[in-house]
Amino acid sequence: MPFSPPEQPQVNLLRPSLARIRKYLYLVHFYPNATLKGMVNGLEDVIHFSASRVSIDSGSFDEVTVDFVNSRESKPGKYTPGQVTLTVKADEEGKVLDLIDTWKRLIYDPETGAMFHPQHYECSMEIEFITLSGQPVTRYKFVGLWLQTPPTIDLDYSASEDIELDLTMKYRYYVKA
Repeated sequence: MPFSPPEQPQVNLLRPSLARIRKYLYLVHFYPNATLKGMVNGLEDVIHFSASRVSIDSGSFDEVTVDFVNSRESKPGKYTPGQVTLTVKADEEGKVLDLIDTWKRLIYDPETGAMFHPQHYECSMEIEFITLSGQPVTRYKFVGLWLQTPPTIDLDYSASEDIELDLTMKYRYYVKA
């Protein structure tokens, strides 16, 4: 009688699909002002791109302590605007990189030492959260947006993935649109 190994149990591995890992897509609609549009040749009125990650810091209120005769009371004081960080891929046409370079030069130009007025570099932006099937979930509108930290660009010849940039921006306020 020939030897037959015991039958191996069938194991079904459940691999999570993309829909289970990423619930939302983030579409960014960027509205540059006239100065920024004038300095970047061929820039559209609205720049659309998608972000793989969005982080919104909603700001904070400074604490003010009011001293009465017998008691002290703490109240919220001056509002400090927050920041929004987007992780975006650099496009092949270089629009995002051109926009960042021009934005940096409007805030402070290292060659001339010129610093522009906020009305020249503050812009507007909307972030739209949509499901993978394309249904809109919510939209936030940021007003008075400016580039706080220019992204670090890592160029590696051996890397096969696309270049991703982390854009950190401050804003005056945001509303749910």
